[in-house]
Amino acid sequence: MIGVVGILIVAIGIAIIEIRNLLKKEDRKELWTFGIFLLVGTGLGIAKVLNVHIPSPMKGLTIILKPLSKLFYGFL
Repeated sequence: MIGVVGILIVAIGIAIIEIRNLLKKEDRKELWTFGIFLLVGTGLGIAKVLNVHIPSPMKGLTIILKPLSKLFYGFL
């Protein structure tokens, strides 16, 4: 539980510093991108601290690309 609180404190600190700078520059696209990446990163960090199994992104890519690989191999 201490790990979750630590991650949230760090994420909030980063958000305060970065959002203030992005609002001064009025860069809305970068602000949205930063927010999305910060939320995803914070969520993954909390999941890791709580020992939640996070599957590898390579498994999803393999499922998608394996049929394409077989298709292209058939052409050669």
